[in-house]
Amino acid sequence: MGTQSFGKGSVQSLIELSDNSGLRLTTARYYTPSGRSIQAKGITPDITVEKLELAASTEKKDSMHIREKDLENHFEDKEKDKDKEKDKEKNGNKEKLPLYKTDEQVKGDYQILRALDLLKGWDIIKKVMTTNG
Repeated sequence: MGTQSFGKGSVQSLIELSDNSGLRLTTARYYTPSGRSIQAKGITPDITVEKLELAASTEKKDSMHIREKDLENHFEDKEKDKDKEKDKEKNGNKEKLPLYKTDEQVKGDYQILRALDLLKGWDIIKKVMTTNG
């Protein structure tokens, strides 16, 4: 589910040599479960869902419930900023990316929302089939 993938079907490792040159070595390739290489072809999804920008929506319908955090250029929590700086220092000034999207990021990702809808529908169909079957 999604859009046609790019087709990068290999993993390459860079090996630094003693004369400061480098060697790029292909260390793995990606294949589909059926054994087809995705190199230069990519994967065509069974269900195409184009990327779409979703407009930000407020949780409360009443516009009088706007908070400062909802406004552009609002002040951030200084303690959180200090914690972020400490984490950057620990990780060699590299910002640590989350492994998964946050709830807020998921709400704005149209493709993930459609995938969740599909999974919910699949679960409903399975329940109906087992009770009526």
